[in-house]
Amino acid sequence: MRTPTRSERIERAYATLELRPGISAKAALQQYRRLVKRWHPDLYANDPQGQADASQRMRQINEAFAAIRPSLRSQSAPVPPAPPPKPSPAATAFREPPPFGSRLRPEDVDSIVESMRGPSMFERLFTYLARIGLLLSGSFLVGASSHYGTVFGTLLGGTLMITAAASALGVALPPVRWRRPSSGTWYNR
Repeated sequence: MRTPTRSERIERAYATLELRPGISAKAALQQYRRLVKRWHPDLYANDPQGQADASQRMRQINEAFAAIRPSLRSQSAPVPPAPPPKPSPAATAFREPPPFGSRLRPEDVDSIVESMRGPSMFERLFTYLARIGLLLSGSFLVGASSHYGTVFGTLLGGTLMITAAASALGVALPPVRWRRPSSGTWYNR
């Protein structure tokens, strides 16, 4: 059996990649990627025979692309990279952060400062008034229910007062877990 010449190997490689000779390097790379997506063995994970066929086809595709790659390089002249397009103002609203260690632009510094800003005076006033409202409503419920003798109002008012006081002090309260009362309690007799 005779060994194929270099030109015959390149012709076969073009045929394997379903390309015609003289195609641009970019188009050849796109076709190679299309074939890799179509014949990747991981796509046939549930089919052992299909996976074996895809592995063999991928080997052929990789060997064919390796064979035509040098001719693609020599045929394409080095083209200087095009300057990046200038972003429009709408596109700069959601841009990538600057690389680590680079100088920040004034807009970046302003956005960082804005994100670290504390609550406004209105937000603080609203929080303060809400706490006062909780304390007052809790104390009203405790006073009114103790006068009329209702246990529920006293418990609810006390809970509101404790929540408001803990919020004012910045203490996080643990969640309340209600449990069934045992049968020996005074109100289950």
